Amino acid sequence: MSAGVSSCCTWELGAIARRSGRRLSDLLKIYETWGGERDGFEPVAVEQFLAQETPSTEWLIGDLLPAQTTGILYGDGGAGKSLFIYDLVKAIATGVDFCDRPARQGKVLILQSDEPSGVTRERLSTAGFEGVPAETVWIERGWKSAQMRRLRQWLEKYSPDLLVIDSLAAIHRSSDSDENDAGYARLFFDLRDLQEKYRCTILVLHHANKAGGARGTSAIFDNVSEVFYLRKPDKEDKGLIDLDRVLEIPKTRVPRSTTKFVFRLNPENYGWEERPPIEEKPAKLSDRLLAFLRLPNQRGVWVESEELLQYTTIGGNRDTIRKALAGLARSGLLEAEDRQGGRGRPYKVYRVPPTEGSQLVIDSGEMPADSELDQPASAPGASAPGAPAPVASESEPLTNEAIATLREMLSAAETDEERDELLRDATASGLPVELIGGVS
Repeated sequence: MSAGVSSCCTWELGAIARRSGRRLSDLLKIYETWGGERDGFEPVAVEQFLAQETPSTEWLIGDLLPAQTTGILYGDGGAGKSLFIYDLVKAIATGVDFCDRPARQGKVLILQSDEPSGVTRERLSTAGFEGVPAETVWIERGWKSAQMRRLRQWLEKYSPDLLVIDSLAAIHRSSDSDENDAGYARLFFDLRDLQEKYRCTILVLHHANKAGGARGTSAIFDNVSEVFYLRKPDKEDKGLIDLDRVLEIPKTRVPRSTTKFVFRLNPENYGWEERPPIEEKPAKLSDRLLAFLRLPNQRGVWVESEELLQYTTIGGNRDTIRKALAGLARSGLLEAEDRQGGRGRPYKVYRVPPTEGSQLVIDSGEMPADSELDQPASAPGASAPGAPAPVASESEPLTNEAIATLREMLSAAETDEERDELLRDATASGLPVELIGGVS
């Protein structure tokens, strides 16, 4: 197959060759010469090129899904690829965090050619897509790769931020090309051109082979920037249950804090919850910083790296904390802001983006038991005159999340001294540690 001709054009030319009695190789040469003459050739100076591009990584989902890239998500049948993608799509459409990772609100097009329409309808309904803003998510059924021109026209008109294609095998169903042929992955050249022109992220779902790799030619890996592998837990994944899924990123072109995640499916609403990493406690400095800054009274509060030195359970020194905070900001998990101190000294401050109801007000009365956490209740203690009313139902989800994080860290602590330090730091940050209960 000619290197300058896309896969969909090759199939269309093949059909013309069969009808006309011409040789496909002759038609390919004609098309390539014609297309090459039409393409522009206007080199730009490197300083102009750099000025046109944003050097920092932008994210649709913080530290998980980059903006303006092309990738594949592959996995075994039944691994939950479509359900996982639908939850990502919902987060982007609504701008609501995905598993506590900031989501940039935008428009999404789903090209669903893999599952029956009834299954898609049930899944989207269960996931609560009736509540997404109007005209933020579109779905097209039965699209084929030979219809690239129609896709281009739609992108030109609506400019979505994310294009999801489910699945690679389904959109190739009219092709005579074998999935082990390098030409099978030539579609990604077309998709990459679309991604560059319309500045969107394109994610293609694909199936895994028996060995755990992506099915078909290795050129599929070569022709994308991001590769995601979603799998069920195996024997080495200790402590995981059937509803857990491991997401690995074997290939990436952006800086990340990690390339391995654990998510748990909620079968009631097809939502996902991020779980602690496999085989490691929250031991990395970036993990400890993030866990601390996500505590209820820390969320949304700007901090400088030197302020964090007083918390012994975070650890690190000025340089390592500063580098870890900068890395978390590049990954989209923290916001960063430039400030000026005394005598014009520049410095940076960081925070976890605030969410609605993130303020935590603790009443001086008796704390509720664990079983009462899910019930919006009025605190029994009396507040001081003029004090704001205690926040109950709005802040409780954040309190529960922080308590869960602290419980995990306490369980991982190896000595009583470590546990005492964790509790002291949590108390200093305003977390109601009385709610933790026994930790083994």
